Amino acid sequence: MSACGGHVFSEVRGTLVSRISLGTGAAWLEIRLPGPIPPVRAGQFALLSLPEVCDPLLGRPLAVARAQEDRVSFLCRRAGRGSGLLADLIPGQSVDLRLPLGRPVEVPQDRPVWFLGGSVGAAPLLMAPVPPGFRGWVLGFRDASWGPALEHLRGLLAGLPLTVVCDDGSLGPKGNAVSALGERVRPGDCVVACGPEGMLQALRDLSRAGGFQAILGLERRMACGFGGCLGCRITRRDGTSARVCVDGPFFDGEELGDDVFA
Repeated sequence: MSACGGHVFSEVRGTLVSRISLGTGAAWLEIRLPGPIPPVRAGQFALLSLPEVCDPLLGRPLAVARAQEDRVSFLCRRAGRGSGLLADLIPGQSVDLRLPLGRPVEVPQDRPVWFLGGSVGAAPLLMAPVPPGFRGWVLGFRDASWGPALEHLRGLLAGLPLTVVCDDGSLGPKGNAVSALGERVRPGDCVVACGPEGMLQALRDLSRAGGFQAILGLERRMACGFGGCLGCRITRRDGTSARVCVDGPFFDGEELGDDVFA
């Protein structure tokens, strides 16, 4: 185990034991670890890299979607070379991990709560305990290519209230996740969300107009994951700085500066 700035994490080499292809855009990866790691909670993430690959040089931050005994699982979206290499892994291959990183998401227990996910943005919240005032999940997808990912998530969320919308109407009612949420959320509610930056910005703006709380999971490029490189620094509304990797990745939308989504 290692520690930096009070954050305890492990650097381990795991083995991919299962890969489920979720269409052309994503994969579900299950990795076996060689021993115990610090406890992982919803909202935390890992940096993943391949031991014998130097291009890309940096690891890729992925939310921990499941953590059980000696296994961790990730929902990986194919976005570039690094994530593409991870999404194409085959069982038996080695993966280097640094985890757990970031702060767990704090879900309010005293008010109605919604979870909002833009496709793979659902991953950080899959381990979150269902709060007493839980109202349901809202998931948004772009088109039919995300059908396998949707079905996988349906299985993981079985028994929970779920609303699905799709940009082109192929996987559910036509529309976007923020608009669907806006028809349901009420002043005083809380929405915990992760997904594309445009979705988070729209939700932040809607929360300010609608009088509800928005807790937003941010994505940033990261080199270290423990605050040393300052590559993921953002500006709060009060002018102070925060690092997504150690102060987040989830932030109250009210504390984010207007240039965070610029």
